[in-house]
Amino acid sequence: MTIAPFLNGGGRAADMIRARDWSDHVLGPPETWPDSLCNALSLVVNSPESMILCWGPDLIFFFNEAYFPLLGPRLEWAMGERFDRVWADGLDQAMPIIEAAYAGDSRRYVDVPWKLDTDRGAADTWWSFSYSRILDRDGAIAGLFIFTNETTSRVLSDAALKRSQAELTTALEDLRELNHTLEERVAERTAERNVLATILETTDAFVHVLDLDYRWLAMNGAGAAEFERVFGPTPKVGDRMIDVLADQPEQRAAVRSVWDRALAGEEFTTILEFGDPDRVGARRAYEMKFNRLYDDRGQRIGAFQFVTDVTDRLRAEAELREAQDARQHLDDRHVRAHVVVEARELDADRARADHQQLGRHHLGHHRVAIGPDALAVGLGERQVAGARAGRDEDVLRFEIDGAVALLDAELPLRRDQAGRAGRPAAERAVQAGSRSGCRAGRTGSAARSGLTCSPL
Repeated sequence: MTIAPFLNGGGRAADMIRARDWSDHVLGPPETWPDSLCNALSLVVNSPESMILCWGPDLIFFFNEAYFPLLGPRLEWAMGERFDRVWADGLDQAMPIIEAAYAGDSRRYVDVPWKLDTDRGAADTWWSFSYSRILDRDGAIAGLFIFTNETTSRVLSDAALKRSQAELTTALEDLRELNHTLEERVAERTAERNVLATILETTDAFVHVLDLDYRWLAMNGAGAAEFERVFGPTPKVGDRMIDVLADQPEQRAAVRSVWDRALAGEEFTTILEFGDPDRVGARRAYEMKFNRLYDDRGQRIGAFQFVTDVTDRLRAEAELREAQDARQHLDDRHVRAHVVVEARELDADRARADHQQLGRHHLGHHRVAIGPDALAVGLGERQVAGARAGRDEDVLRFEIDGAVALLDAELPLRRDQAGRAGRPAAERAVQAGSRSGCRAGRTGSAARSGLTCSPL
């Protein structure tokens, strides 16, 4: 015989009711229970929803299988116990709701927080429930019907979602602020780059920027135009320099000789010539300054060069050096002028008279003394052949600084021409030496002729 057939279909909750000893219970054995209790209890244990039935003035506690997880450690002994014992830890919250239900004020409560001992231990929990009173045939309160459901998981999920939304909102606001800041920075960087680009495009220097694979990252218009003029191909950003020069092995080797060093991390300045030597004006000299290139993280990503055509400057410097060397050579060189004096049969009296007549001549800022036997003047290392066989000769050597004055004259003074003819010629020779900035020292037999040239 089946015990309490009204519990059929009630699952483990019905088994728990049947297994309990009801003999000493206030309700007595199930077969004595009133129909109203049996009908209400049959409804509860067969419901798929979490439900409770509290019966009589002592609120005897019944529940279905869907309610098991909510009981936690109470599950093994809660069936048929008093409500105030089962939920002693939540009674303060429950009693106002029960009293309201008894008074006919049935309400639905949603997501009510409740701190309880659950199967997960003591925890903050949330519940949605409704309390409804049950009246007997005479209208007296027989018990409470409670529909309940724990909403802790959903409440926590909703709370987490709200936090996430708040965090997302904050993050979006931060992102908008960051975007605004980034936009300002981008605008500033763009303005800076535009200024730099303008400077690079207007400078006469040829600028090339390469990555570590010889690929152009940037170049200015002057650099591209000069590359095309020197090598032929038109370079473009993204091209590899060594590929562009693949059909010019000599030029490619020259280019690599400097770019290999730069892309290896060396910073230096050098001057090299590039261009076709067979084309007039094509080969030029360039001063190249190489620097390392870094990205925003400080990683070396290539190199860049500033190039200046220094062909005209080097040519001018070479010409200047040649002129300076020539001047220095003249400054260091002493041009020796030899004055060959032919001694003719001049009597001592006439010679002394000539000496006295000529005396000392002031020519410019030099003082010149002319001896009595001056007959001819010559320049350079060669000696004017003024000596004749059987004749005496006196030689004065002039040292002339600065420009060379060619004094090449043979002024023979014979006995019958020794008067007026010799003196003007000798004076003109001395004046030429004086205008050349001469310094004269006496050598040979100059002591006898007495001809000197010295600064005042």
